[in-house]
Amino acid sequence: MRKLGQCPVIISVTSLPSRIARIRLTLESLLSGAKRPDKVFVSLPYYSARERSEYIIPDFLADRDFCSDIVEVVRVNEDFGPGTKLLGPLPSLSENSCIVVVDDDAVYRRTFLHNIADAQLSERDASFSYFTYTVGGIKIGQGCDGFSFWEPNLRGITEFFRKYVHGTNLVLHDDFWSSMFLATRDIRVKSISHLIGPYDTIYQQSFEDEGSLRYLAGEFARDVLQRAHFARLLKEVEMPTSVRIRLQAGFQAEQLIVSPARRLYRKALHVLATR
Repeated sequence: MRKLGQCPVIISVTSLPSRIARIRLTLESLLSGAKRPDKVFVSLPYYSARERSEYIIPDFLADRDFCSDIVEVVRVNEDFGPGTKLLGPLPSLSENSCIVVVDDDAVYRRTFLHNIADAQLSERDASFSYFTYTVGGIKIGQGCDGFSFWEPNLRGITEFFRKYVHGTNLVLHDDFWSSMFLATRDIRVKSISHLIGPYDTIYQQSFEDEGSLRYLAGEFARDVLQRAHFARLLKEVEMPTSVRIRLQAGFQAEQLIVSPARRLYRKALHVLATR
């Protein structure tokens, strides 16, 4: 079947110069799924700002026997960090299409695309991921677990990135800022974890990389970035008043729970350090 729900279904992934040669396992898993995508875009800037290096495109990405007419390298003039997998292919998307972003170090189950695309095309005023978590009352989807979007809901997201994300450390946390963009448009992110069970994942990691964003610490740690930028975005981003009130309530409720716990944790560390 070429299309799910008679709408184009696109997968997009990005990578780093140091990792691009290892992306084949991810692509193979996506091409061998129960449902094949219309396109798999490998979205790459010409130059990686993070690694300060150009990309050497591996031969298999030019192999017609492997890529067929599905896998296509999309070169992007601007490096959006990990968000390149979402923002990079937007000019190439047809209207009213479904896009699913994935990570380059994951091998996905055969049912991956069918389930998440079916959910997205059945409820187009939401986005979906196989795993979500909550920050300040909003659900955050994760690229490693697949994160789906309905193309009309993404209109304006590149401008959002350039105005509120570009030039900040938040560029490293695309799951958060893309979910925040959706929240300001009153588009909910929903979990479909029930389709795989409570203690399982839709993917297996294909390789270990100590430089992966999930391992960053200090000011670049994901929870630190979320705390540092949530209140700022809530204040600066234009959104309907009703949405702002709902997000503010969620943020304040979280602070009532998290802040005291964090103070107790710091106090305990101080006591241990002075013994």
